[in-house]
Amino acid sequence: MMGRTHLVIGGAAWLALAASHTMPYYGAAAIAGGWFLSALAGLGPALDQKQSMGSRLLGPITQGISWVVRSVSGGHRKLTHSLLGMAIVLGLIGACITMLHLVLWVGLAIMVGWMSHIAADMITVEGCPLLYPVSRAKFGLHLMHTDHVAEHVLVLPLALLANLMFIWMVIRG
Repeated sequence: MMGRTHLVIGGAAWLALAASHTMPYYGAAAIAGGWFLSALAGLGPALDQKQSMGSRLLGPITQGISWVVRSVSGGHRKLTHSLLGMAIVLGLIGACITMLHLVLWVGLAIMVGWMSHIAADMITVEGCPLLYPVSRAKFGLHLMHTDHVAEHVLVLPLALLANLMFIWMVIRG
C-alpha cells in the first residue's frame, strides 16, 4: 500500500477501536490525538524504505531515522513488517511511556497504527514476513499489487468512508 492509504487506514483503525468501546474512554482530545498518532504510526513500518512517505515526512529528522531503520532491518518488508519488529516497537513505546511519563493511550495509538500498516500490506501480493528473521515466508491474502488501481479506487475510498463511519459511531456513543 502507498503512504496515503496507510495514513487513512491507521486513523480508521484507531477510530474503530474507540467506537468499539473495548478501550477505556479517554475523552475527545485523546480520541482525536490518538487518531492523529495512529495515522502517522501507520507510516512507521515503511521507514525501511528510503522514498516512503514516512521517511520523507519531517525531512532530515525522519530521513535519519529511516537510515537507522534501513541499516538494521534487513531491507524493505523485513524486520519492520514482522512480529519481532512489532515486539521491538512495543518495547520502545513502553520505554518512552515510562521515561517520558506519557499516558497509555499514546502507546496504544502508535501500536494500532503500526499494526494497521502490516495488516494492510498483507492484502497485497507481496505479503509480510511475519516470522522474519526465522523465516522469510510472506503471509497474506495476496489480492492486489501495491499502488494498483484497486488501491486507489477501492481500498483508499473505503478507508476514508470507514473513518467517517467510525467518527459518527464515536460521536453517537
